[in-house]
Amino acid sequence: MKQYYSIARVPLFQYIQLLLVAVIIGLAATSVVLAYETCASCGTGPCCRDQCYSEAIYVCTSSGRLCPKTAPNSCGSACYNPTDYHCDLSTNTLLWGAEEPQIPPPASSTTPQEPSPSSTLQEPYPSSTLQEPYPSGSTPTTPHSPALNCKNVLGQWMTGAVAPGRHMEGATAVMHNKLYIFTGWGTWNGFTLVPSNDTHVYDPQTNTWETKSKTPISASHVQAAAWLNPPSGQARYIYLVGGFIGNNLGTATNQVWRYDTLTDRWFRMPNLPEARASGGAVIDENHVLHYIGGLKADRNTDGNNHWTLDLTDPTATWGNATVFNRPRNHFQAIYLNGYIYASGGQQHHDTGPVDRRYCDRYNVTTDTWEQLANQPTPRSHAEPATIAINGRIMQFGGRDNQGPYGVLQTSVQYNPATNVWETSRNLPAPRIATFAGFFENITVKGVTGDYVVIALGGKDWNIFASETWISKVERTQCQ
Repeated sequence: MKQYYSIARVPLFQYIQLLLVAVIIGLAATSVVLAYETCASCGTGPCCRDQCYSEAIYVCTSSGRLCPKTAPNSCGSACYNPTDYHCDLSTNTLLWGAEEPQIPPPASSTTPQEPSPSSTLQEPYPSSTLQEPYPSGSTPTTPHSPALNCKNVLGQWMTGAVAPGRHMEGATAVMHNKLYIFTGWGTWNGFTLVPSNDTHVYDPQTNTWETKSKTPISASHVQAAAWLNPPSGQARYIYLVGGFIGNNLGTATNQVWRYDTLTDRWFRMPNLPEARASGGAVIDENHVLHYIGGLKADRNTDGNNHWTLDLTDPTATWGNATVFNRPRNHFQAIYLNGYIYASGGQQHHDTGPVDRRYCDRYNVTTDTWEQLANQPTPRSHAEPATIAINGRIMQFGGRDNQGPYGVLQTSVQYNPATNVWETSRNLPAPRIATFAGFFENITVKGVTGDYVVIALGGKDWNIFASETWISKVERTQCQ
C-alpha cells in the first residue's frame, strides 16, 4: 500500500522553516531575473542599479543612486547640489553650504608658485595735495594707546591708485590690512544701472589693487560683515547678505555667501528667512551674524526684521532677535563694545524715499533697542562708508534728499560715551555710496600710523568715481 504524507503529519516548526527557505530562494531568483530583465531592456543605454536612465537628465552616483544632474551627488537617501550643500560622511547628513575648502600648505622655496589670476596696478602714490587747512588747534598730542574712545582728526587727503573697476552701492570690509570691495553697480549703459560681480582689493601699504574671484551673484544693495574674532583666532571670512539681483529695479534675494580671503573661494550659507536688500549686517563678539531691516521683495516696504545666525554652529539656521525699532534701509550696522549701532538710512525706496537722521542702538545682552541723538543732517547711501574708528562711528559722504545738499561731501563722527555727533574733515569731493576702511599701524609713503581709505562710489547716482583717497588719522581727547 502506498503511503502519502500530508502536511498534518509534518511538525509545525519544520513546516515554517521549509516555507521560509522557499520564500528566500524564490525572492533571490526573482531579483536576479528582474535585474537581468531590467538592465537587458536598456539595450545599449546606461543602467544604474537595475534602472535605465537618460544621461542628459540623470547621473549614476558612486553609491549606485540615480540623481538628477541638477543635484548630482548623493548623501544617504538624498541627492544634492554641491554648490548649496555638503554631506557629513560620519552621519550621512546633509548640511548647508559647499564642502569646507582646505587651506593649501605654504609653498616651499623649491615648489613653483602658481601664477595669480589677480590683476594689479603698481603705480606709485602721486604727490599728496592739501585739500583744506588743518583744523586750527586740533593737532593731536595724545600718543597712540589702547584707548577705546578717541576723537578722530583726519589729516590731509592723499590720492591713491585708481581702481581697475567701478563699484557703487556694493559691499565692503577690511581684513588683513586690505580693503575688500564686492558687487554693486558697475556700469551705466545710458538707460539703466548694471551690477557687477567683481571683487577688488586695495592694499594701502603698497598702493595696489587686485582682482579676486567673482561673487556668485551680480547684485547691488548687498551688505558685508567681516568675522574678525573667530574662535580659531585666524580671521579669514567675509559674509555677503541679501541684495537686489540684476539691473536697476532688480529682484531682492535671500542669498547669503561667505568669502574665504585665504583661498579666494565662495561658500553658500543658509538663506535669510525672506528676501531683503540694503539692510544692516554685522557680527558681534559672540560670533553671531545679525541682519537688520532692509527692503522687502516689493522694493519699497522696510522690514523690521532682526535675524541672527550663530557662525560657530554649522547646522544653525536663522533665528529672531527683538525687531528693529525704526525700520529703514540704506544704512550699515556697526558693533562696538556690546552694542550694535544703526545710523542714518532711508525709509522706502522706489516710491517716496525719505533720508533720515536717525541713530539707534541694540543691546546684545538685553536684546533691546533704544533711540539715540540724531545726526546733524539726514544721510543715506553711506552704508559702505560707515565704519568704527578708535571707538567712535564715522560716516563719509552719502546722500541727503531732504535739503539742498544732495550728494554729500561731509563726514561725521559719533561719540557713544556722550551721545554727541560732530562734523569732521570734508571729503575732497562729494561722493554717494563710496567705500571706506580703517587701518591701524600701517606704513603709507614711509610714515607709520593709522589711516582711513575712501574709494570709488559715485559722483552722482549714475556717474561713477574711480579715485582712491587716503588720510592719516590722529587720536585726541581719548576717554
